[in-house]
Amino acid sequence: MALGKYYFKYHECGAIGELPDKDDTLTLLDDNKYRSSFWGNGEYRIEYGIFRTLLVLSYSGGTASYELEIKKVGNKITIVLDGACNFFYEKIE
Repeated sequence: MALGKYYFKYHECGAIGELPDKDDTLTLLDDNKYRSSFWGNGEYRIEYGIFRTLLVLSYSGGTASYELEIKKVGNKITIVLDGACNFFYEKIE
């Protein structure tokens, strides 16, 4: 479901936190690894909950992580960075 490339198109917003400050591509690979110009290279896991699904990115040698929500509406999959600012990665491949 979640494997593939996702594109984030940066736009101005007053969001606070560890968020990309320019366009980015996040690639989720089938070996639970990812690549991103913002997040770097690391490992990910997907946590399935009753009301939402989380993508947890581990980076800095596993010493840090960031949780992002995965949303699927129809065939469209997005990874939400900040809902208030409408920051999200959209699946492109």
